[in-house]
Amino acid sequence: MNGTTKTTGEDGMEPVTTEFNSKNERNVNMNAHVETSSTAVVVDKRPTTLVDLINRFELAESRQHPDKVVAVNALRMNDLGNIVVPDLGEFALNEWSTKQTAAMVGLKWDRWFQSSSPEEQAEELNRRFARSSLVLKVRTTSIVEPGTPADGTLTALVSTGFTAIKDSHVAKMLVTGLRSIDTELKIIRSNVTARSCSYVVQIGQPHKVGTGEIGDLAGGLMVCNSGVGFMSLTAVLHITRLICKNGMTAPVADNELLRKRHRGIEEGRLMNMIEDGMKFVPERLSRVSERLLHAEAVPVSDVEETIRGILKDAHMPLRMVAPIMSAYSTASYSKSAFGVSQAITLGAQEFIPEERILLEDVASGYLQRI
Repeated sequence: MNGTTKTTGEDGMEPVTTEFNSKNERNVNMNAHVETSSTAVVVDKRPTTLVDLINRFELAESRQHPDKVVAVNALRMNDLGNIVVPDLGEFALNEWSTKQTAAMVGLKWDRWFQSSSPEEQAEELNRRFARSSLVLKVRTTSIVEPGTPADGTLTALVSTGFTAIKDSHVAKMLVTGLRSIDTELKIIRSNVTARSCSYVVQIGQPHKVGTGEIGDLAGGLMVCNSGVGFMSLTAVLHITRLICKNGMTAPVADNELLRKRHRGIEEGRLMNMIEDGMKFVPERLSRVSERLLHAEAVPVSDVEETIRGILKDAHMPLRMVAPIMSAYSTASYSKSAFGVSQAITLGAQEFIPEERILLEDVASGYLQRI
Protein backbone atom coordinates (compact mmCIF):
# COMPACT_ATOMS: atom_id res chain seq x y z
CA MET A 1 0.00 0.00 0.00
CA ASN A 2 2.50 2.59 -1.14
CA GLY A 3 1.62 6.17 -1.87
CA THR A 4 3.10 9.64 -1.86
CA THR A 5 1.91 12.83 -0.26
CA LYS A 6 3.48 16.25 0.12
CA THR A 7 4.28 17.20 3.70
CA THR A 8 5.40 20.71 4.54
CA GLY A 9 7.38 20.55 7.75
CA GLU A 10 5.57 22.19 10.67
CA ASP A 11 8.86 23.86 11.56
CA GLY A 12 8.81 25.79 8.29
CA MET A 13 11.52 23.88 6.43
CA GLU A 14 11.18 22.91 2.79
CA PRO A 15 8.42 20.45 1.84
CA VAL A 16 9.32 16.78 2.13
CA THR A 17 7.93 14.14 -0.21
CA THR A 18 6.81 11.46 2.20
CA GLU A 19 6.30 7.92 0.93
CA PHE A 20 4.00 6.13 3.36
CA ASN A 21 4.14 2.37 3.62
CA SER A 22 1.86 0.62 6.08
CA LYS A 23 4.07 -2.47 6.31
CA ASN A 24 7.56 -1.03 6.38
CA GLU A 25 7.28 2.21 8.33
CA ARG A 26 8.67 1.80 11.82
CA ASN A 27 5.97 2.26 14.44
CA VAL A 28 6.40 2.00 18.20
CA ASN A 29 3.01 1.05 19.63
CA MET A 30 3.06 2.33 23.18
CA ASN A 31 0.44 -0.24 24.13
CA ALA A 32 3.19 -2.82 23.64
CA HIS A 33 6.59 -1.40 24.57
CA VAL A 34 8.77 1.64 24.94
CA GLU A 35 12.47 2.07 24.27
CA THR A 36 14.20 3.38 27.37
CA SER A 37 17.91 2.87 26.74
CA SER A 38 20.37 2.37 23.92
CA THR A 39 18.59 -0.91 23.18
CA ALA A 40 14.90 -1.73 23.11
CA VAL A 41 13.49 -2.69 26.49
CA VAL A 42 10.21 -4.59 26.37
CA VAL A 43 7.59 -3.45 28.86
CA ASP A 44 4.85 -6.05 29.13
CA LYS A 45 2.26 -3.97 30.93
CA ARG A 46 -0.05 -2.12 28.56
CA PRO A 47 -0.51 1.56 29.50
CA THR A 48 -4.14 1.89 30.47
CA THR A 49 -4.26 5.47 31.76
CA LEU A 50 -2.83 8.84 30.88
CA VAL A 51 -0.58 8.60 33.95
CA ASP A 52 0.90 5.37 32.55
CA LEU A 53 1.65 7.16 29.30
CA ILE A 54 3.29 10.06 31.12
CA ASN A 55 5.72 7.58 32.69
CA ARG A 56 6.51 6.14 29.25
CA PHE A 57 7.04 9.60 27.80
CA GLU A 58 9.36 10.65 30.60
CA LEU A 59 11.50 7.54 30.14
CA ALA A 60 11.99 8.27 26.44
CA GLU A 61 12.52 12.00 27.03
CA SER A 62 15.24 11.28 29.60
CA ARG A 63 17.32 9.84 26.74
CA GLN A 64 17.10 12.97 24.58
CA HIS A 65 20.13 15.24 24.27
CA PRO A 66 19.82 19.03 24.47
CA ASP A 67 19.10 20.51 21.04
CA LYS A 68 22.17 21.75 19.21
CA VAL A 69 22.26 24.57 16.67
CA VAL A 70 24.81 23.71 13.99
CA ALA A 71 25.86 24.89 10.54
CA VAL A 72 25.05 22.21 7.98
CA ASN A 73 28.53 22.57 6.47
CA ALA A 74 29.92 21.35 9.81
CA LEU A 75 28.04 18.04 9.58
CA ARG A 76 29.63 14.94 8.11
CA MET A 77 28.46 11.45 7.22
CA ASN A 78 30.91 8.64 7.94
CA ASP A 79 31.25 5.37 6.06
CA LEU A 80 28.86 3.69 8.51
CA GLY A 81 26.09 6.01 7.35
CA ASN A 82 26.03 7.93 10.62
CA ILE A 83 25.90 11.72 10.84
CA VAL A 84 28.77 13.18 12.87
CA VAL A 85 27.59 16.19 14.88
CA PRO A 86 30.45 18.37 16.21
CA ASP A 87 31.04 18.03 19.98
CA LEU A 88 28.14 15.59 20.31
CA GLY A 89 28.96 12.32 18.56
CA GLU A 90 27.82 10.21 15.63
CA PHE A 91 24.16 9.41 15.13
CA ALA A 92 22.20 6.97 13.00
CA LEU A 93 19.42 8.33 10.79
CA ASN A 94 15.87 7.05 11.16
CA GLU A 95 13.31 7.05 8.34
CA TRP A 96 12.12 10.59 9.11
CA SER A 97 15.52 12.26 9.55
CA THR A 98 16.67 10.47 6.39
CA LYS A 99 13.83 12.16 4.47
CA GLN A 100 14.65 15.51 6.07
CA THR A 101 18.33 15.14 5.16
CA ALA A 102 17.47 14.21 1.58
CA ALA A 103 15.13 17.19 1.22
CA MET A 104 17.72 19.53 2.74
CA VAL A 105 20.42 18.60 0.22
CA GLY A 106 18.03 18.21 -2.72
CA LEU A 107 18.00 14.53 -3.65
CA LYS A 108 15.74 11.47 -3.67
CA TRP A 109 17.52 9.18 -1.24
CA ASP A 110 16.49 5.74 -2.52
CA ARG A 111 16.73 6.70 -6.17
CA TRP A 112 20.08 8.51 -5.88
CA PHE A 113 21.80 5.92 -3.69
CA GLN A 114 20.17 2.81 -5.16
CA SER A 115 23.45 1.29 -6.34
CA SER A 116 25.91 3.35 -4.26
CA SER A 117 28.32 1.98 -1.68
CA PRO A 118 28.34 3.46 1.85
CA GLU A 119 31.56 5.28 1.00
CA GLU A 120 30.01 6.80 -2.13
CA GLN A 121 26.93 7.87 -0.20
CA ALA A 122 29.07 9.59 2.43
CA GLU A 123 31.18 11.31 -0.23
CA GLU A 124 28.13 12.70 -2.05
CA LEU A 125 26.37 13.89 1.10
CA ASN A 126 29.52 15.48 2.52
CA ARG A 127 30.04 17.36 -0.75
CA ARG A 128 26.50 18.75 -0.49
CA PHE A 129 26.82 19.49 3.23
CA ALA A 130 30.00 21.49 2.57
CA ARG A 131 28.23 23.72 0.02
CA SER A 132 25.27 24.51 2.30
CA SER A 133 24.86 27.85 4.06
CA LEU A 134 21.97 26.63 6.24
CA VAL A 135 22.04 26.73 10.03
CA LEU A 136 19.68 24.22 11.68
CA LYS A 137 18.75 22.78 15.04
CA VAL A 138 19.71 19.12 15.43
CA ARG A 139 17.61 16.87 17.68
CA THR A 140 19.13 13.61 18.93
CA THR A 141 18.56 10.81 21.43
CA SER A 142 20.78 8.12 22.94
CA ILE A 143 18.17 5.52 21.94
CA VAL A 144 19.39 3.51 18.96
CA GLU A 145 18.34 0.32 17.20
CA PRO A 146 20.03 -2.76 18.71
CA GLY A 147 23.29 -3.58 16.94
CA THR A 148 23.68 -0.12 15.39
CA PRO A 149 27.24 1.24 15.86
CA ALA A 150 26.30 4.80 16.83
CA ASP A 151 26.03 7.05 19.89
CA GLY A 152 22.31 7.41 19.32
CA THR A 153 19.76 8.46 16.71
CA LEU A 154 19.39 11.76 14.88
CA THR A 155 15.65 12.30 15.18
CA ALA A 156 15.22 15.64 13.41
CA LEU A 157 16.76 18.53 11.51
CA VAL A 158 14.55 21.55 12.22
CA SER A 159 14.75 25.32 11.90
CA THR A 160 16.46 27.26 14.66
CA GLY A 161 13.12 28.75 15.76
CA PHE A 162 11.60 25.34 16.43
CA THR A 163 10.74 24.69 20.09
CA ALA A 164 9.72 21.14 20.98
CA ILE A 165 6.76 20.58 23.29
CA LYS A 166 7.43 17.53 25.45
CA ASP A 167 4.73 14.87 25.28
CA SER A 168 4.95 14.39 29.05
CA HIS A 169 4.28 18.10 29.66
CA VAL A 170 1.23 18.09 27.40
CA ALA A 171 -0.14 14.95 29.06
CA LYS A 172 0.33 16.43 32.54
CA MET A 173 -1.58 19.54 31.48
CA LEU A 174 -4.38 17.30 30.21
CA VAL A 175 -4.54 15.54 33.58
CA THR A 176 -5.11 18.93 35.16
CA GLY A 177 -7.52 20.14 32.48
CA LEU A 178 -9.64 16.97 32.45
CA ARG A 179 -9.80 16.53 36.20
CA SER A 180 -13.24 18.11 36.49
CA ILE A 181 -14.65 15.97 33.63
CA ASP A 182 -13.12 12.52 34.14
CA THR A 183 -10.76 11.18 36.80
CA GLU A 184 -9.98 7.79 35.24
CA LEU A 185 -8.39 9.10 32.03
CA LYS A 186 -8.32 5.72 30.28
CA ILE A 187 -6.21 5.33 27.14
CA ILE A 188 -8.10 3.93 24.15
CA ARG A 189 -5.07 3.80 21.86
CA SER A 190 -1.58 5.28 21.56
CA ASN A 191 1.17 5.24 18.96
CA VAL A 192 4.63 6.72 18.58
CA THR A 193 6.49 6.77 15.26
CA ALA A 194 9.60 8.54 14.03
CA ARG A 195 7.29 11.38 12.93
CA SER A 196 4.72 11.82 15.67
CA CYS A 197 3.04 10.79 18.89
CA SER A 198 -0.73 10.32 19.09
CA TYR A 199 -3.13 8.98 21.69
CA VAL A 200 -6.82 8.97 22.54
CA VAL A 201 -7.97 9.61 26.11
CA GLN A 202 -11.48 8.40 26.98
CA ILE A 203 -13.79 11.00 28.49
CA GLY A 204 -16.77 9.78 30.51
CA GLN A 205 -18.48 6.41 30.20
CA PRO A 206 -19.44 4.67 26.91
CA HIS A 207 -23.06 5.07 25.88
CA LYS A 208 -25.38 3.40 23.36
CA VAL A 209 -26.58 5.47 20.41
CA GLY A 210 -29.93 4.50 18.87
CA THR A 211 -31.16 0.97 18.29
CA GLY A 212 -29.53 0.27 14.93
CA GLU A 213 -26.02 -0.09 13.55
CA ILE A 214 -24.16 2.50 15.62
CA GLY A 215 -24.01 0.71 18.98
CA ASP A 216 -21.86 1.74 21.94
CA LEU A 217 -19.62 4.79 21.63
CA ALA A 218 -16.83 6.16 23.82
CA GLY A 219 -16.16 9.88 23.67
CA GLY A 220 -12.59 11.03 23.93
CA LEU A 221 -9.84 13.46 23.15
CA MET A 222 -7.18 12.73 20.53
CA VAL A 223 -3.84 14.43 21.06
CA CYS A 224 -1.22 14.57 18.31
CA ASN A 225 2.25 16.03 18.71
CA SER A 226 5.58 15.96 16.94
CA GLY A 227 8.94 16.84 18.39
CA VAL A 228 10.56 16.51 14.96
CA GLY A 229 8.73 19.11 12.85
CA PHE A 230 6.14 16.85 11.23
CA MET A 231 2.98 18.44 12.65
CA SER A 232 1.67 20.99 15.12
CA LEU A 233 0.39 20.07 18.57
CA THR A 234 -3.36 19.42 18.26
CA ALA A 235 -6.16 18.19 20.48
CA VAL A 236 -9.50 17.25 18.92
CA LEU A 237 -12.68 15.61 20.16
CA HIS A 238 -12.81 11.96 19.12
CA ILE A 239 -15.23 9.03 19.21
CA THR A 240 -14.63 5.27 19.18
CA ARG A 241 -17.11 2.50 18.35
CA LEU A 242 -16.40 -0.16 20.93
CA ILE A 243 -17.56 -3.09 18.79
CA CYS A 244 -14.80 -2.63 16.22
CA LYS A 245 -12.48 0.05 17.68
CA ASN A 246 -13.22 2.30 14.70
CA GLY A 247 -12.22 5.81 15.65
CA MET A 248 -13.18 9.15 14.18
CA THR A 249 -12.69 12.83 14.79
CA ALA A 250 -15.98 13.93 16.34
CA PRO A 251 -18.24 15.03 13.43
CA VAL A 252 -19.12 18.43 14.87
CA ALA A 253 -17.95 21.77 13.53
CA ASP A 254 -16.08 22.88 16.67
CA ASN A 255 -14.21 19.63 17.35
CA GLU A 256 -10.75 21.20 17.58
CA LEU A 257 -9.80 22.28 21.11
CA LEU A 258 -6.16 23.14 20.53
CA ARG A 259 -3.69 23.81 17.73
CA LYS A 260 -0.23 25.20 18.48
CA ARG A 261 2.86 25.50 16.34
CA HIS A 262 6.20 24.66 17.94
CA ARG A 263 7.42 28.26 18.19
CA GLY A 264 7.71 30.66 21.10
CA ILE A 265 5.73 28.43 23.44
CA GLU A 266 4.86 29.56 26.97
CA GLU A 267 3.63 26.62 29.04
CA GLY A 268 1.39 28.85 31.15
CA ARG A 269 -0.42 30.10 28.06
CA LEU A 270 -0.66 26.55 26.70
CA MET A 271 -2.22 25.41 29.98
CA ASN A 272 -4.79 28.21 29.73
CA MET A 273 -5.66 27.14 26.18
CA ILE A 274 -6.20 23.56 27.31
CA GLU A 275 -8.32 24.54 30.30
CA ASP A 276 -10.46 26.88 28.18
CA GLY A 277 -11.06 24.15 25.60
CA MET A 278 -12.08 21.59 28.22
CA LYS A 279 -15.03 23.71 29.37
CA PHE A 280 -16.98 22.85 26.23
CA VAL A 281 -16.10 19.15 25.87
CA PRO A 282 -19.27 17.56 27.36
CA GLU A 283 -21.63 19.80 25.37
CA ARG A 284 -19.82 19.24 22.09
CA LEU A 285 -19.64 15.47 22.54
CA SER A 286 -23.37 15.40 23.29
CA ARG A 287 -24.05 16.62 19.72
CA VAL A 288 -22.21 13.69 18.14
CA SER A 289 -25.06 11.19 18.61
CA GLU A 290 -27.49 13.37 16.68
CA ARG A 291 -25.06 13.63 13.75
CA LEU A 292 -24.46 9.86 13.66
CA LEU A 293 -28.17 9.03 13.77
CA HIS A 294 -28.70 11.40 10.85
CA ALA A 295 -25.88 9.70 8.90
CA GLU A 296 -27.43 6.29 9.55
CA ALA A 297 -30.61 7.46 7.82
CA VAL A 298 -28.88 8.91 4.71
CA PRO A 299 -28.83 6.31 1.89
CA VAL A 300 -25.82 5.86 -0.41
CA SER A 301 -26.45 4.23 -3.80
CA ASP A 302 -22.80 3.66 -4.86
CA VAL A 303 -20.49 3.17 -1.90
CA GLU A 304 -17.24 2.80 -3.86
CA GLU A 305 -17.84 5.88 -5.99
CA THR A 306 -18.75 7.84 -2.86
CA ILE A 307 -15.53 6.78 -1.14
CA ARG A 308 -13.51 7.62 -4.23
CA GLY A 309 -15.06 11.08 -4.32
CA ILE A 310 -14.41 11.67 -0.61
CA LEU A 311 -10.73 10.78 -1.02
CA LYS A 312 -10.36 12.96 -4.12
CA ASP A 313 -11.92 15.94 -2.37
CA ALA A 314 -9.54 15.46 0.55
CA HIS A 315 -6.51 15.07 -1.78
CA MET A 316 -5.85 11.60 -0.38
CA PRO A 317 -4.26 8.90 -2.56
CA LEU A 318 -6.73 6.68 -4.44
CA ARG A 319 -4.65 3.60 -3.53
CA MET A 320 -6.68 3.75 -0.31
CA VAL A 321 -9.94 2.88 -2.08
CA ALA A 322 -9.22 -0.88 -2.29
CA PRO A 323 -8.46 -1.50 1.42
CA ILE A 324 -11.41 0.69 2.42
CA MET A 325 -13.78 -1.23 0.14
CA SER A 326 -12.35 -4.49 1.50
CA ALA A 327 -13.19 -3.28 5.01
CA TYR A 328 -16.69 -2.34 3.87
CA SER A 329 -17.32 -5.79 2.42
CA THR A 330 -15.82 -7.67 5.35
CA ALA A 331 -17.83 -5.79 7.96
CA SER A 332 -21.06 -5.80 5.89
CA TYR A 333 -21.83 -2.18 6.65
CA SER A 334 -25.10 -0.64 5.50
CA LYS A 335 -25.35 1.41 2.29
CA SER A 336 -25.62 4.61 4.24
CA ALA A 337 -23.48 7.62 5.04
CA PHE A 338 -22.72 6.04 8.40
CA GLY A 339 -21.66 2.80 6.66
CA VAL A 340 -19.34 4.77 4.38
CA SER A 341 -17.75 6.54 7.35
CA GLN A 342 -17.20 3.22 9.11
CA ALA A 343 -15.62 1.63 6.03
CA ILE A 344 -13.15 4.53 5.91
CA THR A 345 -12.28 4.31 9.60
CA LEU A 346 -12.01 0.51 9.59
CA GLY A 347 -9.86 0.57 6.45
CA ALA A 348 -7.74 3.29 8.08
CA GLN A 349 -6.51 0.75 10.61
CA GLU A 350 -4.46 -0.87 7.82
CA PHE A 351 -2.31 2.24 7.46
CA ILE A 352 0.39 3.87 9.57
CA PRO A 353 -0.84 6.09 12.44
CA GLU A 354 -0.36 9.39 10.61
CA GLU A 355 -2.50 8.24 7.69
CA ARG A 356 -5.06 6.68 9.97
CA ILE A 357 -5.54 10.02 11.71
CA LEU A 358 -5.96 11.80 8.36
CA LEU A 359 -8.59 9.27 7.24
CA GLU A 360 -10.49 9.57 10.51
CA ASP A 361 -10.60 13.32 9.99
CA VAL A 362 -11.78 12.82 6.39
CA ALA A 363 -14.62 10.56 7.59
CA SER A 364 -15.63 13.17 10.13
CA GLY A 365 -15.67 15.91 7.51
CA TYR A 366 -17.88 13.79 5.27
CA LEU A 367 -20.46 13.30 8.01
CA GLN A 368 -20.44 17.02 8.77
CA ARG A 369 -21.26 17.84 5.13
CA ILE A 370 -24.19 15.46 4.53
